[in-house]
Amino acid sequence: MQIREAVAADFDWIHEYADTIGGRQVVSRGVLHTLADHPGLIVEADNTPVGYAIYRDEENACELLAIQAIRQWQGYGGALLEALEDRCRRKAVAHIWLCTTNDNLPALKFYQRRGYRLEALNPGAFANVLRLKGLDPQKEVLGIDGVPIRDELVLGKVL
Repeated sequence: MQIREAVAADFDWIHEYADTIGGRQVVSRGVLHTLADHPGLIVEADNTPVGYAIYRDEENACELLAIQAIRQWQGYGGALLEALEDRCRRKAVAHIWLCTTNDNLPALKFYQRRGYRLEALNPGAFANVLRLKGLDPQKEVLGIDGVPIRDELVLGKVL
């Protein structure tokens, strides 16, 4: 397994996979972000990309905008997150954070096992996500296991 910085050519396949889990744009704390506008890390196995993490640097913090392992349960997501945390430590970044939705229990488990804690709950924030993406904010969207997506959860870790 190797991890490297993403290059412009990576975003074609990143977009292909991102489209399966919410799209090329993500919303966090009311701000719309386009994945291709941000740096990323790529994990490869046998010289083939098998996952990505897209992030955004802030002053003394880093926001994880998106992470996806194309082949799950093989350690790729954890390796990406660890690589991003190591990058943050080298740059003396003290805090890493991310947003997810209320239905995403697998993500909550994934991050909490790695030391992330719930920092905020933004009830009803998903309606704004839909609005910012040009969709009907009144539309009910069902997520994992048919759970209606309504709220944004912010998780973070002090490094």
